[in-house]
Amino acid sequence: MTDITTVDWWELLPADIRRQVDGYVLQDARLSALRVVFEAGRTHGLGLQICARASQRRSERNPDQTSS
Repeated sequence: MTDITTVDWWELLPADIRRQVDGYVLQDARLSALRVVFEAGRTHGLGLQICARASQRRSERNPDQTSS
């Protein structure tokens, strides 16, 4: 796609979407998190693979840091 990183793509998503994804991740509902990232990310030109990486990275973070 481009040279932009997954973190940069994450920052492009609206704050309410990021909070919703973090909520799903904290509930261990990773498929729901991916769906939200993909639906919001498509409007920014994100493909499924980038969205999957973004939601996976959120699930790998410490739960104390997930909302940041």
